[in-house]
Amino acid sequence: MGRNATAAWVLATVILSWPSVGRADPTWAEVQAIDDWSEHAVRQHDDAGSVRVLRTMLGEVYCFRAEATVELGPKELLAVALDFEGAIRWSGAGVTEAAQLSHDGLVYDYYQYLDVPDWTLTRDRVWFLRGTVIRDGAALGLRWERLEEGGDHRAIYDDFFERHPKAIEVPVNVGAWMFTPADGGTTVEYTICSVQGGNLPVKLGMQVTTTTLPDNVGDLVREARRRVAD
Repeated sequence: MGRNATAAWVLATVILSWPSVGRADPTWAEVQAIDDWSEHAVRQHDDAGSVRVLRTMLGEVYCFRAEATVELGPKELLAVALDFEGAIRWSGAGVTEAAQLSHDGLVYDYYQYLDVPDWTLTRDRVWFLRGTVIRDGAALGLRWERLEEGGDHRAIYDDFFERHPKAIEVPVNVGAWMFTPADGGTTVEYTICSVQGGNLPVKLGMQVTTTTLPDNVGDLVREARRRVAD
């Protein structure tokens, strides 16, 4: 994904303002229980093939899901999803700084920083997250929820904002990668419920999301394919 696509990603994620009063952030359990997804678009992607984009709302938060089936295995795909620092190289979203902060069994704490081009007139974004590996039979995945003020990594959190005082921490960020064996390969699901701050029109954000979610899936699939080939 080039710089124009990076700007599109930013536009897609800055889709509405999230009220600060009486806010109740969605949890992964709530996202997992959603049963009223509706089809938003279908896009053909060079790396991911046919990608179906779904959407719904959880309270006041828009949630999106991208689905595709590829020839790779769940383990190969999960390995890329867990490469938080490597996203600087393999993700086209514009991640320029990232670190795995801790690893305890199936739980990973990490942060990633998106350095947004100045010409987009949008401030940089950062997310501090706790990711947990999902094992459901032969299916594998990674779910994440926000670390409040860096969680156990407050010193790193404070240092980050000293170095990047204009960055905005994503206030709502819950989602998952899920990789489920299917005939001839694996069904990939990328689910995200996120509010990034800002006040761009919801309709514009949803239009751009049609492009950016398949790109997120395609980036991960392309990197997994490269590693298998090596």
